[in-house]
Amino acid sequence: MKFKQLTILLTVSLLGLILSACGETDSESEGETREEARDEAMQTAEEFLSFLSEEEFEEAASSLSDNSISEWTSKDFEDLFVPTAEIYGGLSSIDLMEEEEDTYSSIFNFVYEGKFGARKALFYIGINRNNEVFNFRTNIDPELQFSEKTHDVAEGFLEFAREGAFEEAADLVEDDMESDIAPADIASDWSRLEETNGEFADIHLYDEQTFSRDSSLIYAATFGEQLVLFNIYVNEDNAITGYYSRSYDEEENYIYPEEAHQTAEDFLTFIAAEDYEEAADLLDDAEAEASPEDLERWRNNVEREYGEWVRFELNHEKDYYGPSAGNYSFVYDVEFSEQPASIIVYVNRENEISGYRHTDVESEE
Repeated sequence: MKFKQLTILLTVSLLGLILSACGETDSESEGETREEARDEAMQTAEEFLSFLSEEEFEEAASSLSDNSISEWTSKDFEDLFVPTAEIYGGLSSIDLMEEEEDTYSSIFNFVYEGKFGARKALFYIGINRNNEVFNFRTNIDPELQFSEKTHDVAEGFLEFAREGAFEEAADLVEDDMESDIAPADIASDWSRLEETNGEFADIHLYDEQTFSRDSSLIYAATFGEQLVLFNIYVNEDNAITGYYSRSYDEEENYIYPEEAHQTAEDFLTFIAAEDYEEAADLLDDAEAEASPEDLERWRNNVEREYGEWVRFELNHEKDYYGPSAGNYSFVYDVEFSEQPASIIVYVNRENEISGYRHTDVESEE
């Protein structure tokens, strides 16, 4: 009887070992299959980008799946890529930034970064189980082609500064901003750049974007051996509403106005929700002494003056970037139960809250 039980036990153990080995083999096989599928998907994605970089738009369009969620035609690709390449240079230096697999639908998603000259662009490509391009998106804006006059104003401003004609540079500034961007301010900024980095050498257009209702043109200038980025903000009347400069460091994350705006928005959202701990985490080192309790007291003082906080909204006609202070300035219209007020939030180059204050609406007009 004992011998029979021992035989059964050994048989069960042996069967378990066999099944376990089979399971490991299946798992390894499945892993190898997924790796092969991923490699094939990546190859398809990179061939697709190769068609675009070589302006073979018919081939790129034919790579799209019939059920693609991105409706692109060869004409769409041409209208987007050709003007961008003419302004900045052809698409090159394409590198994989991120990837993920949707195991449920067997779709591989890749994010690539490419460059048109010096201008960076992101490409989001989804590859389906049939190894076809299922989705394509890019952060290049086909509508973002500023007028020649806009470029002339921004470049004229920099040319006057280069020649030492600071009065003429200041004449291109919007009337409401003259007190913030005076000839002396421009002269001081330019002298600081040359004293710090060396003599001005050359300049070229680096990037374009929109900021609230203004156009933002970014120029790369060489001072000595240092590359310096200039943001020039130009409104719809082709008047300059702000500018600033900073040394370009390829290792740093460049803070665009949209990111700074989001930080300001998050700060006020936390204050409105009475989440003062989260709001305090956004403060820079200089403001870090303001505790969550301090932020709560500030809101209570504001509400004693204006009534209960109702909602807030960015005032697109008043936000700007100060030329020398190193801070984005966002002006919010805040509705309170008794009377409206303005709250100004400042964001520094490290994308941290560097200041905040409130004021009557009338004093900002």
